[in-house]
Amino acid sequence: MYKEQKKKIYVVAGGTFDHFHKGHELFLKTAFETGDYLAIGIISDKMIAEKPLSYSIEPFNIRKQYVEQYFKSINGNVKVQIMKLDEPFGISVSDSHIDKIIVTKETKPNAIIINKIRRKNHLKALKIVVVPYVKADDNRKISSFRIRKGEISRHGHCYKKLLFSKQKFYLPDALRVSLREPLGRVFSTKKEIDVYIKSLQGNKKTFKRNEMIITVGDIVSLSLLNKKIAPSLMIYDYITRREALSEKQQLYLCSNTKTTIYNQAGTIRRSAIKSIYKAMNTVSKTKEKYGIKVIGEEDLLVLPTILMAPLGSLVCYGQKDLGFIAVTITEKTKEKVKELLQMFT
Repeated sequence: MYKEQKKKIYVVAGGTFDHFHKGHELFLKTAFETGDYLAIGIISDKMIAEKPLSYSIEPFNIRKQYVEQYFKSINGNVKVQIMKLDEPFGISVSDSHIDKIIVTKETKPNAIIINKIRRKNHLKALKIVVVPYVKADDNRKISSFRIRKGEISRHGHCYKKLLFSKQKFYLPDALRVSLREPLGRVFSTKKEIDVYIKSLQGNKKTFKRNEMIITVGDIVSLSLLNKKIAPSLMIYDYITRREALSEKQQLYLCSNTKTTIYNQAGTIRRSAIKSIYKAMNTVSKTKEKYGIKVIGEEDLLVLPTILMAPLGSLVCYGQKDLGFIAVTITEKTKEKVKELLQMFT
């Protein structure tokens, strides 16, 4: 007698797979271990426009590359097919060979819709396998949106947890030299600064896509305002090079002030961090412009500002003897700032 050949199991799964993280690893691992043939659909670039903070979603080719690299690292016997999704459900509603669909709690409703469509098409319903979320170190789920928003790293490290871990961060003397190194591009002369700001004025896509422009420092804030660019958030103390701003300059900034905070020189107060965090959330939701006046000194507040800002945002600050510094927020920038803050006492 011949042994009855075991039926091959066909599995389907899909997603955006942006900023590939630990949750994606568990999702794909579960899909890989669930069947013999696996079809993975990756959302195309043209389908991401409606997603939150879509401007910082990685291009399709990069997202696909991360998925491919993960499957190579597993090195199993399951046959994997990766497809581009130009429509929400792809082959899941039409392929008669598929047996199971892999989802998360968030995407399970889509699987239910898929099964309704399959029944109308006289196809068998798919068995729905729900993969649990992987949590960050703040006990909330890791998601690509939280990474794009700037809340966590793709490894699940929560920046807010670090920032709120102390009542006050003190700058150690040994770190002062390291902090003199600029965190972004430096524009030293007035001409260089003017040319750069003009480039921001010409970049209409930036304003359409609603990336945040954040300034830390009085002269930097005024430089943008004077060129008719209103930053999303400005942080200032009415002082430059230890001298008070003119009354006219103070009034110009004052008209944008929504709140006042206290922060001593050489420190970063948790209450100041909370105010900046609240301001960013307000700006993100309402798109209104927000100004924070600091009583004390605002220089070091650029660090928590960078650590809390969404990916793709622009943080501009002034630094003595260097000039105007523009920092485009990336994962690498955030990690560098995190390491610096971990050295504060």
